[in-house]
Amino acid sequence: PCAAKISKEDYNRDVSDAIEFLKGDHSKVKAIYKEKMEAASSELRFEEAAIYRDRLKFLDSMRESQNVATKQFKNRQDYISYAIKGSTLMFTILRYESGNLVERENIDLELKLNDMTQVLPSFILQYYLDRIDIPKEIYIDSEEINLEALSEVLSKEAGEKISLSFPKIGSKKDILKLAQKNSLEELRMKDLRQSRINNYLSDAIKELQLLTGIGSIKTIESYDISNISGRDSVGVKVVYKNGKKSPSDYRRYKINQSGKPDDYASLSEVIERRLSRGDFPDIILLDGGRGHVSTIEKLLLKNNVKIPVFGIYKNDKHQTRGLADA
Repeated sequence: PCAAKISKEDYNRDVSDAIEFLKGDHSKVKAIYKEKMEAASSELRFEEAAIYRDRLKFLDSMRESQNVATKQFKNRQDYISYAIKGSTLMFTILRYESGNLVERENIDLELKLNDMTQVLPSFILQYYLDRIDIPKEIYIDSEEINLEALSEVLSKEAGEKISLSFPKIGSKKDILKLAQKNSLEELRMKDLRQSRINNYLSDAIKELQLLTGIGSIKTIESYDISNISGRDSVGVKVVYKNGKKSPSDYRRYKINQSGKPDDYASLSEVIERRLSRGDFPDIILLDGGRGHVSTIEKLLLKNNVKIPVFGIYKNDKHQTRGLADA
């Protein structure tokens, strides 16, 4: 929810479902997913229905692996597998205690090297050397790396023997397959989420073009001024390119003015400093109303720069109500 990729309600429901599953109440979670799948299907939301169908299959496979493992495993064990799609590397760590799955962790990274014999050992060391609870048994979905060397490093860190191995057959191998399946599913879900975000951003850009009358908007710069207890004013620039955030272009400006904070003067200072760099955006959005827009339009006119400027005005709950021009 912090990244606005899922609603608070959906997030809370997912957390609740996960808790029920870890408690062992699989039937309740399956019933919820089945109901959601059928509802989505009846409303022709087939992509969403497929997600719940796959979750049901995953729950069944998890339960099956738990049943197989319960009689064989006593201590905590970690199972690590991965999947790659494009430049995204997705790791899945399945954690078992006394034969029961107690935790699942997914970590996605940008793949900068194609050689997993270098990437995988580096990931394992970084992951476990930052933890205080290294399991005694770690099963890795690769036989191409030096497991003995990794075992030696982790054993020294933990102060006890840490075993790393690649099971080729049996239930342990089945759990690694399950971990890889989860990595693939997480990659698919990541793509689906990104597709929805891209569609949302595309629609938002089209709506902004319609509202402002600008034919093409590729680069947006948005500015805001804030201060702490009426002093130490700071200006912030946020940039969007082709509908996506461009953090490398973000800037923070320390306001040089003294005395009582002046929102208009502070904003003018920030924009004037920005204009000296050139390479102007297609539109400037300000956190403010017509007074802010008028002030900056006069500044642009003085500098012989033509950039459409609009203010974002808000209601009493600090929610965006619309755009203001001069």
